[in-house]
Amino acid sequence: MGKLGKTITFVMLALGILVVMPVLREPVVRAEEPQKVDAHAESRVLVQAYVVEVGLEALYAAGVSPIGSDPKLIDKIIECLKDRKNGKISTGAKISAGHKDKGKVTEESQFKIDSGNNMPRPPRTSPRYSISKSFDASVYVQSAGKIRLSYAFSYRSIEKASEGAENPVTTSGNWNGELFLDDGKPAIAGASQGEETAVFLILCAAVDGK
Repeated sequence: MGKLGKTITFVMLALGILVVMPVLREPVVRAEEPQKVDAHAESRVLVQAYVVEVGLEALYAAGVSPIGSDPKLIDKIIECLKDRKNGKISTGAKISAGHKDKGKVTEESQFKIDSGNNMPRPPRTSPRYSISKSFDASVYVQSAGKIRLSYAFSYRSIEKASEGAENPVTTSGNWNGELFLDDGKPAIAGASQGEETAVFLILCAAVDGK
C-alpha cells in the first residue's frame, strides 16, 4: 500500500472512532436556591378573649358617643372597668396555638337555682339552667409585630334575678370574623348595645405569650 493509501486509511479509522465514541460532556452543576426560613415556624400565640359589659352612662361620661366611633374606645373601656359600678367582665377564654395553626376551647355546665322560698309539699322541681362558652381561633404571625386572627366566640350565661323576678336573666352573644392585631395589644372584635349597657368582645394576641 502506497503512502497516500495509508494516510487515507488512518483518517477513516480516526473518523470511525469519533463516530463510535460517545461525546463526553462536563456535568452542569446547578446551584440550589436557598430555602426560605420561616422566622415564626416555632412560635406560639396566646389568644385571650373577654366579654365586657359597660354602662352607657359611663361611656358617655368618658366621651364615647356613639359607640364605635372613638379610635381610643378600647382605652376608655378599660378605664371604665376600673370602677365596678361602671362595668364588668362577664366571661372570657384563652387558647394557645402555633403559627399557621388553630386552637379551640369549649366549656358547658348545668345547675339549678333555688328561689329560697318555702317549698310546697310535694317539693317543686327546680328548673335547670345551662351556661356555656366556646372560643376557637386560627393564627398567622405576620411581620412587623402583626398577627392575623380568624375567630369565633359564643357564650351563654345566667345573671341573678332582680328583686321580685322568679327566673334569672339569660345573656348570650355570638361573634366571628377576621382581623389584624398588634402583638400584645387588645382590640375590639365585636359589640352590641342595649338600653342601658353596651357589650364588647375584646381580643388580645401575643407571640410566645409575652
